Amino acid sequence: PTTNLVANYTRTDTTDLANDLQLLRRPRDTASVGFNRQFNPQTSLAAYLLYVGTRRDTVGRLDDYITVN
Repeated sequence: PTTNLVANYTRTDTTDLANDLQLLRRPRDTASVGFNRQFNPQTSLAAYLLYVGTRRDTVGRLDDYITVN
């Protein structure tokens, strides 16, 4: 059996230099964690979590969210 664990974090500066505002719908912070367990060549189990931070939109701020797959 093989087990893999991965983690990523990204902080992005998305400033529009023309107006000094954050670009629309681009989160400043994103992060993910993944787990994969390979039991044999035919069987594996995986789980992934993704976090997307708040971001600016035309109607205001969009909330952060988390998805699990």
